[in-house]
Amino acid sequence: MRQIYFTILFAIVNISVKAGSIDLFASPFSFSGFVENQGQIRDQYGITNSDVKYLYSNGLFNLQLRSNGFSYEIFKEDRIAMPHPEAGISDKDHDIYKPAQRSVLSSNRIDVIFEHANPSPIIIAEENSDTYFNYFISPAYNNGIRQVQAFNRISYKDIYPGIDLVFTANSNFELEYFFVVHPKAKASLIKMQYKGASAIALDKNNNLSAKSLTGFIRETNLFCYLGESKKHVFAKRRIHNRELSFEVPSFIDNTLIIDPNIIWGSYYGGNGNEGINTEITVDHGGKPIIAGTTSSTSLIASTGAYQNNFQGVLDICVAKFKTDGNLGWATYFGGSEQDIGYSITSDTSNNIYVAGNTTSDGLATDGAYMTHRAGQGDGILIKFNGSGMLLWSTYYGGSSPDQGRKVCVDNYGHVFMAGYCNSDEGIATPGTYQETYGGSGDAYVAMFTTKGVLRWGTYFSGAGQDRAHAVTADGKGAVYIEGTCESSSGIATNGAHQTTFGGATDAFLAKFDTSNGHLFWATYYGGEAEDHGRGVVCDAEGNVYITGFTGSKNNIATAGAYQQLLNLDGTPGGFDALLAKFSTDGKRIWGSYYGGEGNDTFYGMAIDSNSNIYIAGSTRSAEGIATPNAIQPAIDDAYNSDAALAKFDKNGNLLMGTYWGEESSDGFYDISTDTEGFVFADGHTCGALPVTPGVYQLQNNGECDYAVYKIYCGDNCYDVNEPNETRSSAALITATTATDSWGYSANIASSEDHDWFKVKIKSDYTNLKITLADITRTYTIKLYNDQGIIIDSSQFNGLNPQQVIFNNDQTGTVFIQIAHDNQQFDPDNCYRLLVNKSSTPFTFQKEKYNQWCSNCNIIDFTITPNPAGKYLNIFFTSQSPPRGAITLYDMVNKPVFTKQVRVEEGQAMYQIILPSLPAGYYICEWKEDETVIRKKVMINQ
Repeated sequence: MRQIYFTILFAIVNISVKAGSIDLFASPFSFSGFVENQGQIRDQYGITNSDVKYLYSNGLFNLQLRSNGFSYEIFKEDRIAMPHPEAGISDKDHDIYKPAQRSVLSSNRIDVIFEHANPSPIIIAEENSDTYFNYFISPAYNNGIRQVQAFNRISYKDIYPGIDLVFTANSNFELEYFFVVHPKAKASLIKMQYKGASAIALDKNNNLSAKSLTGFIRETNLFCYLGESKKHVFAKRRIHNRELSFEVPSFIDNTLIIDPNIIWGSYYGGNGNEGINTEITVDHGGKPIIAGTTSSTSLIASTGAYQNNFQGVLDICVAKFKTDGNLGWATYFGGSEQDIGYSITSDTSNNIYVAGNTTSDGLATDGAYMTHRAGQGDGILIKFNGSGMLLWSTYYGGSSPDQGRKVCVDNYGHVFMAGYCNSDEGIATPGTYQETYGGSGDAYVAMFTTKGVLRWGTYFSGAGQDRAHAVTADGKGAVYIEGTCESSSGIATNGAHQTTFGGATDAFLAKFDTSNGHLFWATYYGGEAEDHGRGVVCDAEGNVYITGFTGSKNNIATAGAYQQLLNLDGTPGGFDALLAKFSTDGKRIWGSYYGGEGNDTFYGMAIDSNSNIYIAGSTRSAEGIATPNAIQPAIDDAYNSDAALAKFDKNGNLLMGTYWGEESSDGFYDISTDTEGFVFADGHTCGALPVTPGVYQLQNNGECDYAVYKIYCGDNCYDVNEPNETRSSAALITATTATDSWGYSANIASSEDHDWFKVKIKSDYTNLKITLADITRTYTIKLYNDQGIIIDSSQFNGLNPQQVIFNNDQTGTVFIQIAHDNQQFDPDNCYRLLVNKSSTPFTFQKEKYNQWCSNCNIIDFTITPNPAGKYLNIFFTSQSPPRGAITLYDMVNKPVFTKQVRVEEGQAMYQIILPSLPAGYYICEWKEDETVIRKKVMINQ
């Protein structure tokens, strides 16, 4: 009889262990194996803990194996900064004071208990690792505990009748546990109670997350297959009252084994121009909504919208998307003059609020706080329901020009609008912090009820021009505004982080009482040059984070920050991004620059449930932005700006940075997160940014359009197409005529992962070109007809993009398999699959010099010396002066260096000064449009 294996994979790449400051190799004890407990394992009171039979320890994560279950133990390391001299300290002296930071270690344990299981199963240790440990613990053990063995496989026999449990570990720190359900045994008996977790839940992909006070555990990739044939069997997790069970088919004669990046992007725009000021929010259903400004007279509003027609010089536009990137609804909002939408947010009931300014009359609803425009231009606050119907709108301002620049909602439904004004009336209410206009232009913040009634409003300013660009509420009775000020006094409070004006312009941060508009505290933030505040968010603990951009060399970064120095390379008037964290009482915790040698301006800011910080903006820097795990590792056009996005943890460590752009001026202007860990970015382009097939709008409709993206920024590749393991379960994808489409992101997560896709061929476009790019392992495209007969397969080898051209005159369905052998898979990295369609046959491209070559400018290049040390000399042979990117990849295809260069015609040499790199083989790539040449080089520095 055959067996069924029920395996839950939880290697580092598949079980996410999240802690406050985790370093998996910083522990005093870190070994990939299960160490037998012979008395050396103690509890928190120093007493021998005999319940633990074996221990796996890796950095700040332990796995304890017990008779009746197992435990996840997650540690959190916090460093408490100790005082050191501030004045006169040199850069090299900072390291002297780093050891003075006291480390405080806290832990939390999640116990997984097998319900109604065998209380004393036979536990067998196998696969001796040939490693022994000696422990010297206390005087009670005079000679220590010696020769303690470690094993790579631990088996529990008959944990349930006819069911075994096996844990395995290998030298790559990959963990796995699986149940072996023998013939006639019942997998339904397996019930696992999670105790000690503050929350346990399943996401839409049936992945399990268990949250603790110090981090969380995430179990992913549930696979179920027949032991003998490896045939995949449907299985899913179920949770009831914190108890995990598995739903699997009944098998009598088998043994069952259970083995537990851009998602989409779309344009939005009409036949005119969409302004660069745009923001994005996400409702509680994971649906993104954007607001902005348009001059387009068509292709903006959807049928049945609140306002179908363009009314004036500029109109506000609001668009809500579905979770798959298609449009839910969209509307104009405006009158006969100029109406600008700056900001958008949503509340827990999915109502939508928009802030902006207007010179049009007739936009306020009956009974609004302010029904008529007061002056040359007023702020405006608008509320829609989740279906796009107008609930109310009100003007806000006085006789001079005033603007609403930012809106937020707290968890009580209070609405806050911040901006700047030139009116000396119509802004502040009696009894607030600053009732009178400061002069030259003031920042302000105002609080409204959910029905649009003004509760209070206050100026915030000195004698100069001061502007609020960001607002957030902490849900604990405080609202923060951030912006830019020119006032050298009247901003900072006594005892603030920075009480004196730095120079030129400074960013500022101010905290107000939501009940009455009184000021708690305020601080400058800036140095000798221009500093601008653009984003502010709060975490669940009440800490507050700010972003913006700066040209100052002082007062920005703290010692030990991710980037301690301004990185401009003589760029006149240039900026780097700034990022800082403050406590609830206004004390700075850390501050950092982020940027390269060019101009980097960041506007949008968001935070997720783990207090990871996201910032979005635009960059002209060829270096200092992208990390090895970037979506786009190199700037596309150094002569224009690219959009940029970065993810930091709450301690200011950079987790991910990426470019995003084509040969035009591109930028992200806002960013938002949902409850499931996805990131939504909203940008602006006057060119052709890559978007994905099957979304609302595939091309730029006018001069400049908005672009909206849903992005996964987690630890590994998020494959939205799973399960697609067989031809019958193939994921339906769409062919496109857009040659600059991003395509579909997916990955091969394990040796058992087999990706299948299907494409429907219609009579108007019967010819297909299938491209597989961004591959980190050896994959092959295989194309089948609807009878399962193979039509073609890709011929290129290695890590170069794969391609199949299918010129055809028939309609029907074809199937695409991403084929691989058992050793070729990568759960961390996504590949991209793009299917282009055409009414005319595609031209086959010849492979030449390990490249796809069509009118190539670069014919070939050579590298000297090879092996190389600190310098790499690349000799090009070209037939015209090309411009492209040189990228150096390590042997797992991670980019470690990239540079945009121009090459002289004919014979030319370009020298690279290499960063510090480990010795080994690397791939040097030249990429110019569709031309890709790769050469291997040995580096030994």
